[in-house]
Amino acid sequence: MRHKILSLALIAAFAAFLISINLNLAAAEVLLNQPKAVYNINDMMDVSATVRANLDTDSFVELSLICNGKTKMFYYSPSSLKDAQEEKIEKKLLLSRGFLQDMMGNCIISANYDDETYSSQNFKISDSITLNLNMDKTSVNPSENIKIGGSAVKENGQNVEGVIEINVQDTLIKASDSVSQGRIGLNFSFPDNAKSGNYIAKIIVYEKVGGEVTNSVEKEVMLSVKQEPREIEIITDKQSVVPGEEIKFKPVIYDQAGDLVIGNVKILVFNEQGENYLGKVVKSGEEFSVGFAENDIFGNWRIEASAFGLSNYREFEVEQLQKASFRILNDTLIVSNAGNVPYKKQIMVSIGGVPSAIGPLDLAVGEEKVYVLTGNEDGEYTLSVSDGEQSVETSAHLLGGAIGVRELRGRLAIFNNYPIVWVFLILVFGMFVFTMSRRVIKKRYYGYAPSKAEMKGFEKVSQKENARKLPVMNIQNIKNVREAEPALVMDGNKEEAGVVVLKIKNMQELENNKLAQDTIERAVSGMNEHKGTINRGNDSYTGIFVPTLTKTFKNDLAAVKAATVIAAHLNEHNKKLKEKIEYGIGVNSGELAVRVIDGKLRFTPLGNTTSLAKRVADNADKTVLLTANTNKKVCNDVKTLKQGEYYSISRIIERELNKDFLNKFAERNKF
Repeated sequence: MRHKILSLALIAAFAAFLISINLNLAAAEVLLNQPKAVYNINDMMDVSATVRANLDTDSFVELSLICNGKTKMFYYSPSSLKDAQEEKIEKKLLLSRGFLQDMMGNCIISANYDDETYSSQNFKISDSITLNLNMDKTSVNPSENIKIGGSAVKENGQNVEGVIEINVQDTLIKASDSVSQGRIGLNFSFPDNAKSGNYIAKIIVYEKVGGEVTNSVEKEVMLSVKQEPREIEIITDKQSVVPGEEIKFKPVIYDQAGDLVIGNVKILVFNEQGENYLGKVVKSGEEFSVGFAENDIFGNWRIEASAFGLSNYREFEVEQLQKASFRILNDTLIVSNAGNVPYKKQIMVSIGGVPSAIGPLDLAVGEEKVYVLTGNEDGEYTLSVSDGEQSVETSAHLLGGAIGVRELRGRLAIFNNYPIVWVFLILVFGMFVFTMSRRVIKKRYYGYAPSKAEMKGFEKVSQKENARKLPVMNIQNIKNVREAEPALVMDGNKEEAGVVVLKIKNMQELENNKLAQDTIERAVSGMNEHKGTINRGNDSYTGIFVPTLTKTFKNDLAAVKAATVIAAHLNEHNKKLKEKIEYGIGVNSGELAVRVIDGKLRFTPLGNTTSLAKRVADNADKTVLLTANTNKKVCNDVKTLKQGEYYSISRIIERELNKDFLNKFAERNKF
């Protein structure tokens, strides 16, 4: 009996064990295929699921997409399976915007059957595009074409088939083109009147299905529009000016959008006769004044402005001015025409309160008349002169006779009225002759240049051999004179000189440029080889050619030839090197008082000999200009062209005697 009970217990335990095994075994399982790593919007996703039954099962198969915690079911269907039976489910899932809504990022496919859940590997759903851009330029002139190229690939590795659009902020610029097989090609340009400056261009590449954007990318690039000078305008505060006053001008350069361009503007002012009155350089937008003398020519004047290859002009009027100036010197009244038209007015002269009328006068421009004033008796008188506009008052000692005003018909009339003046002048002249004759005995004749033979040793020449006795001079000093120095020469020679002034207009920019400095120095120092002397300034070089050193009276021609070779040398430099030398060369002729002291030529200009040469150099632009005086003196050897009030060199007639000058100078100064 005991054995039976034990057997039954073992059977029951085994049956319970089998039942527990069957209870823990799932009724079915679902196998899912593995998706791709990345999908883009509007990709078709192939979902494959296999449901395998372990027992007879009757339930629903549910397939869902889960992305970042959000779930969307896309398959739900009943499935009844017998033990060991399988059912395969094939589903194409279009990952459209409409289906996904905002579901993107890391995702899985989830399968549920008979309350059992199974999941696929992780994958990504994206709407991104990788954009590689190539632009041929990012800084452009107005209306200049810009080309955009490159490629566009979706994150899933497939080429984009879509559209590229560009939109430039703060403009109306919009352009688009198709993108095929991932290749980008788009051209656009800014309008011709686009404002200069920086712009942000937004570039979008996208795909669209049924009017809905699926995948897209946006990129910003910086573009720059250059400022392009288009117009010069000359603004003035008035259309006419009275001589003696000023008129204000302001040159303005406008770009393509009508905005101000900053830059240098070359200004030239011409008078009624077309002569150059003024030349200067000012900044765009900078106001400057032009003053006029009271005797400047009246009529229509012209101001010209040029910069960046642009030019413009404006005419204005210098008005007529009828004006006189009055000067009372002791008992003499001098009336001068200070205006720019004939002076035809009546003058009232008051002597001690007694008025006298003169005129109406008829004085040409620059003309003057002299009147003698007399009183009743010798004594001090109060004098006043007026024409209603100009007046002068003073007091003077007058001779007696009768109150009145008498015109001196000529300068010599004073000698008829005052014979004692003759005596005084004769005495002065006699003293002058006596003094000069003694100086001639002791020194070289004033203004005399010794001949070549005389320079050879400077022996003392006897009075019998040479009436013009030469001074004893240091020959070594004469031969070695290379430098010139402006100084007050009180005891020297007055000589006709040729003067060359070289003005380096960008010397400050070239200060550390050794090649340019060497070129300038070589070009200038060559004048020493031809007995010219050099005075070096901060930005200018003055060459002096005088008979004392050159032993010739053709110093005007020597100066012209030297200037021509210097210009050729500097032009050769400018032709070969990037850093240009901006220069001007002026040549003038005139008198200098000169003397050699301590191995230097000391000189004093008599008149405007050197100052005029400097002014001409300021006006010359990479060329040589001659004054009218120099042009007149070298006209037989130099062919010139008139340039305003100056002359440019057309051709030098190479006579046999002059060839050696240029050859030696050019040989020494080869570039």
